[in-house]
Amino acid sequence: MHEEERYYSMYGHVEKLAEEIKKGAASVEGVEAKLWQVPETLPDEVLGKMGAPPKSDIQIITPGELAEADGFIFGFPTRFGMMSAQFKAFLDATGGLWKTQQLAGKPAGIFYSTGSQGGGQETTALTAITQLVHHGMIFVPIGYTFGAGMFEMEKVKGGSPYGAGTFAGDGSRQPSELELEQAFHQGKTTARIFQPKLRSLAGTYRRESEQYWLQSQGFPDPIPLPPVTTSPVIGSISDSDLPRDILSSLRHQAKGRAMLGQISERLSVSLNSHMKAVNVVQWSASHAHLLASAGMDHTICIWNVWSRDQKKARVLNYHSAAVKDVKWSQQGLFVLSCGYDCSSRLIDVEKGLETQVFKEDQVVGVIKFHPDNPNIFLSGGLKGFLRLWDIRTGKVVQEYIRGLGPILDVEFTNDAKQFISSSDVSKSNVSENSIIVWDLSRQIPLSNQVYVEAYTCPCIRCHPFDPYFVAQSNGNYIAIFSSKPPFKLEKFKRYESHSVSGFPIKCNFSLDGEKLASGSSDGCIYFYNSRSSELIKKIKAYEQACIDVAFHPLLPNVIASCSWNGDVSVFE
Repeated sequence: MHEEERYYSMYGHVEKLAEEIKKGAASVEGVEAKLWQVPETLPDEVLGKMGAPPKSDIQIITPGELAEADGFIFGFPTRFGMMSAQFKAFLDATGGLWKTQQLAGKPAGIFYSTGSQGGGQETTALTAITQLVHHGMIFVPIGYTFGAGMFEMEKVKGGSPYGAGTFAGDGSRQPSELELEQAFHQGKTTARIFQPKLRSLAGTYRRESEQYWLQSQGFPDPIPLPPVTTSPVIGSISDSDLPRDILSSLRHQAKGRAMLGQISERLSVSLNSHMKAVNVVQWSASHAHLLASAGMDHTICIWNVWSRDQKKARVLNYHSAAVKDVKWSQQGLFVLSCGYDCSSRLIDVEKGLETQVFKEDQVVGVIKFHPDNPNIFLSGGLKGFLRLWDIRTGKVVQEYIRGLGPILDVEFTNDAKQFISSSDVSKSNVSENSIIVWDLSRQIPLSNQVYVEAYTCPCIRCHPFDPYFVAQSNGNYIAIFSSKPPFKLEKFKRYESHSVSGFPIKCNFSLDGEKLASGSSDGCIYFYNSRSSELIKKIKAYEQACIDVAFHPLLPNVIASCSWNGDVSVFE
């Protein structure tokens, strides 16, 4: 079971309660408790004038990551009988989760801090419950289970049947021993209440309702699954049993050229195997009938898309936690993958065998092969580290250091002398570092203040021919930048009709660079004219968010996509 304590704390009182709640929850067998804090909305100069101490190094949470936990305990200080504006702003950004009801059925508790005994501890809880109700969450109070401590009259004590609490006064009063004991009790009691709603699955705890699956940007599963002993070889990766028209198109591209400019709109193939959200799909350039997909269920699937006998050719279970990215090597039938088990792994697809493991001290969220050298790849992870690896030696050859937040995406420029990184900057509040263009060989950033909007960008893509790149923004649009110094933002044109809503939505250019396709939180695929940025068409693909789209490397009218509910599809 995975329980998470999400909180906001300006002066540290709520954080102290959160630490005790975490200890209490972690004392229950089978429960992993994690602390997260929501982003600060006040500028540093304002916080300084208010006498607020520096923030702790607790990880900053993004709205999309809420889907990871099996349950929550939310904590916040009180402002006029309600939660603080910082926490309210964070919850206001969960519209995408609300729209798809991904938090529905999940249990949640509340704790708080007020300035005085009449400061609204119970009204804060009451007004916070409305947030839980709209998401369909189940409110779990502590009632009077704390026993005699609930009736203490001789000492000042915060908290109520709604949850643990403390009185901060002018800020000098710290949580008392009794208040901390109540916080520990809430963590332990709530974790025990959460557990009956869960069942054991393959050595770890999973929700019974499998429609609420974890999204992309999070931590490793608390209890890694044991290595899979069954053979990963399920079907053939040969193109010998493909339909004649498909085989002809792939080998000669005649049909593909004839349909250049058409837009995929008919569901051709539905590929079902993943049990959780799928993070990425990618076609093999050298074996164009093969498609790779990777998901939160720890697996990589290799699909022989048009096979008559068995479309699922390989199921690769070498990661012990969720897989965030997968890329085909230019050197034949190998894939490189990375994920929440803090590793990247090179796998021989033909044999179904893992050949190399590249371990890191961070969750690895994205990988990218060098366009001209298949022995080199970039990795980026949760701690903000960017590393260049040499597969031949299995070692890091260069690191790119900037004190960044979690790396969301990397992309090489067309000349391969530079690369672009996108990172989450909510922890530092320095949006100028969200997109950086790096000199690959000199390990230095070439850009500053490329993108200063207060939105993270989960995807970066370079146009295949023209000197510009695009960034998928959580502002629900795709921004355009010059790929030449000083890498200016195009202020008068952008692609906007789709929605991102906190999901790791990706986009991709067509083979000829004339179209840009994007997933969307509403489950549609959006096609834009890359030159004019006008919306050409949208097609409904899924009921839940469409996460990734990938144009076929040979057939311009074929596109693959994947969804938050675990589906993989091919449209023609």
